[in-house]
Amino acid sequence: MLQVTSTLVVKPQFRDQALALAEEHVALSLQEEGCISHAVYLHPSKPNELFFYERWADEAALHVHFAKPYSAKLIQSMSAWVTEPMSLVISVIDSEQIQSIA
Repeated sequence: MLQVTSTLVVKPQFRDQALALAEEHVALSLQEEGCISHAVYLHPSKPNELFFYERWADEAALHVHFAKPYSAKLIQSMSAWVTEPMSLVISVIDSEQIQSIA
């Protein structure tokens, strides 16, 4: 399983557009095969900071996701709206280790 986290800070005048596009992206992503979870959150004290949290079954599913037109649209739009470079972290999660902890 892969875990993807991403943080971006958008210019205040694009916040509402960014959030609407992010929510649309999440809804479409959740329909994809291999998407275990996908969400976007606003930082409670930083109103222009968006945080994405995703889990994908495997690398193949994530590659398909990144190739979707709505993923390209999100990246292109957000690139024009951010105040600083977006952070993106992809981690491999061993589900057996998770089960042994629980």
